[in-house]
Amino acid sequence: MKPERPAVLVVSKPLGPPWNDGSKNLAGELARALVSLPTPREVHAFGPSPLEGILTHRVPSARLGRRTTLSMIATLATEHRAALWHFVFAPNARTSRAARSLSALRRRPTIQTLASMPASDVRLGDVVFGDRVVALSRAALARARAEGVAEERLALVPIAITPPPTPSPAEVARVIEAHDLASRFVVTFPGDLEHGRGADVIVEACGAMAHRADAILVLACRDKTPRARARREELEARARRASISLRVVGETPSIHALLAASDLVALPTDTLYAKVDHPLVLLEAMHLGRAVLVSEGTSAHELAEDGAAIGCPLDPGAIAAALDRLVTDRALSTSWGARARACVQGRRVEVMAQRYDSIYDELLR
Repeated sequence: MKPERPAVLVVSKPLGPPWNDGSKNLAGELARALVSLPTPREVHAFGPSPLEGILTHRVPSARLGRRTTLSMIATLATEHRAALWHFVFAPNARTSRAARSLSALRRRPTIQTLASMPASDVRLGDVVFGDRVVALSRAALARARAEGVAEERLALVPIAITPPPTPSPAEVARVIEAHDLASRFVVTFPGDLEHGRGADVIVEACGAMAHRADAILVLACRDKTPRARARREELEARARRASISLRVVGETPSIHALLAASDLVALPTDTLYAKVDHPLVLLEAMHLGRAVLVSEGTSAHELAEDGAAIGCPLDPGAIAAALDRLVTDRALSTSWGARARACVQGRRVEVMAQRYDSIYDELLR
């Protein structure tokens, strides 16, 4: 009888709804893909409830809190079925120390995916611990090299996602009606309000458009800190002064219908702190055939370098000029959407899983 393949424990935020966190979504995509490989890999993970095909370690809550963290540590200290631990989260000193100590104590090989990058004042060489360290973008790979992570430990595995369900015409129509989006060019900003300059830049860019009366800006931003409400009010006041049509949607269960109702999904920013390197909402928009705009200076700009997105300097005037071109030439945004979709369809989840699977085999030899 052929021996069973060694099992893997995916260590991440608990896998379960709400699926609104990039690192958790990535871990979930990977876990589901690994158990669906032609030669399936047995996968264990943390979650608030069982997941199909995945052996789930129960945790007190789907949210990371003290009790959840202690539950994870207890599992790592006692679990016996997984031959390898795969950590998928943003590296930080406290968690890295615990993971390093436990993996050494339990003699488990480890792989660490840099699910999102830490702040610029954190040196990656000080907070990574995996026997293999996986970067999600070329920018993350370069930073890891520059900050002391040995070349032989590094690997690049770009993010892939399962295509989102295509919203029905009725679902899209409901979103358009609910937010009064009809008959104008819809620009959706799905970035952060609290981190970075992105929201300020897109509001200023829309205010600088020659054709701003023909456009609507939608802020689809999840509140992440107590500052979110004040930031929304500040941006709304600036939009009124600049005569910008603004809709503040916040976090919405109809995000895919909103993306489908958009003519452009724009994420110009100076930082992707707390987001995966190629934000999943952009990849979802691309799967839905939406044009995507990104700015220079972050890893998301690699989408433009690969020909899938419109790239701009992080300058309101340059972004305004790009928006005006799209508003006056709707066929241009449609062609960018088709290009985006073609490019992202080349990123297959099963290929991502096979790449990780081969790294597991290397570590378990």
